[in-house]
Amino acid sequence: MHRSGTSAMAAALQHMGVVMGGSLYAENEWNPKGYFEDQAIVAFNNLLLRECDRRWDSPLPPVIGDLSEWEGRVEDATRLLDGLFAGAALWGFKDPRMCVLAPFWREVFARRGIQPRLLMAVRDPAEVAHSLQRRDGISASRAAWLWMTHLLGALDYLDVAVDARFLDFSDLLKRPADHFAELADWLEVTPPDVVRDRFAADFISPDLAHGRVPASEQLPLLATRAYLLLREAAANSVPPRVFRDSAAWKDLLRDFREQVLPELESVQRFLERDRQLDVLEGRLDATSRGLSVAEQIAADRLQALDESGLRERELADALAAAERLSDACHRELAAHGQRLAETQEALETCQNLALARQDDLIAIENRLRETELAFQRSQELALARQHELGVLDLRLGETQKALQQNEALALERLTQLAALDEQLKATDAAFTEAERLALERQGEISVLRKQSGELAERMDALTAELDAIRSTRWWRTANYLGLIKS
Repeated sequence: MHRSGTSAMAAALQHMGVVMGGSLYAENEWNPKGYFEDQAIVAFNNLLLRECDRRWDSPLPPVIGDLSEWEGRVEDATRLLDGLFAGAALWGFKDPRMCVLAPFWREVFARRGIQPRLLMAVRDPAEVAHSLQRRDGISASRAAWLWMTHLLGALDYLDVAVDARFLDFSDLLKRPADHFAELADWLEVTPPDVVRDRFAADFISPDLAHGRVPASEQLPLLATRAYLLLREAAANSVPPRVFRDSAAWKDLLRDFREQVLPELESVQRFLERDRQLDVLEGRLDATSRGLSVAEQIAADRLQALDESGLRERELADALAAAERLSDACHRELAAHGQRLAETQEALETCQNLALARQDDLIAIENRLRETELAFQRSQELALARQHELGVLDLRLGETQKALQQNEALALERLTQLAALDEQLKATDAAFTEAERLALERQGEISVLRKQSGELAERMDALTAELDAIRSTRWWRTANYLGLIKS
């Protein structure tokens, strides 16, 4: 992203021996140490943006679409890289516009078999916004979303990069020598210590933080959240791929697409095919060139008039013409300034509308957080109830198992009782039969006893009769004669 400290990081790479291009932009009041951007690459990227009806500060990056339609430009880019870096052992280039042209340059890298290493600058978007406001008059909220879209584009290069790392600009200012050494190890180069010390002493200085933001500056909450995640990742040496795949970044990206992207698309549609700023810049460039030509003409004519006093009238005419041309240029510049002010006022109106929508979105986001917290608490309660149900289910299973065992034991006891009952019934029947037989035998015994009594009585009668007979004379006579046998 512009004004993010990429020039300082590019300077460190150049000090290590990385070839950064052929013709680099010179320093100016906004970058007194230099930009370290190759003019040909910047011009080519600006051409791509114009062909997509975009600028570097458009609300949204261009839509590249079908890359087969860009075949000619891909070949141009390939030739550009070959021309700039042919024969260079270690080369690289820096242009923030690369962030909004990721689909195109990824195709170029793939076509050339280039697997780049990405050094991604991390700087507080509030500082970036303050710097852009000073240089370009861009509002804080607009600068914040430019910072966000450039960050998303930078992360797109991870799909083709062989390696990538974050570098916090504020930490680079605090520990330039340490970061210089770490970058050298990362690139597997060994610059002399004197080069490292010269970079830390001569190039890095507190003056580079010319974008430090006032405490009163406010940015959209989502941009601040994104920066805090980035700063934490850089501080903990989290690889950019791990950062991009993290749940926290995916949640933030979802919020950006749902809450902010529709507003940016609306602003982009409002500015669609509006070339006013490009036309104004072109006219300003043409006016500057016209003034330069007029000044050169006036200087040439002054020199000629100095050589010959006869040409004083021509000199006066030339000066008058130059003054008229200058007045016309000034009037045109004033008209352009008025139109630029009107355009900026319209942009500020759009930005105010977007800010109002952002406030509504922040309120919705707060309500959504409260809902998410309530949902999380309900989930925790449900998990606790589920755990209790699991314990109860386990106890129920154990109870059912014991019940089944008791039922089996009861069935076994019932079976045994049934067998005993059958045995008891058989015993009762046998006992009844025995009682019946005993009664029958008792009757028979009674009869026998009765018969025995009768026989005894008869025996007694017979004995009495026998005794009576034995007492008769006849018995005695017979017994005497031996007629009676015992």
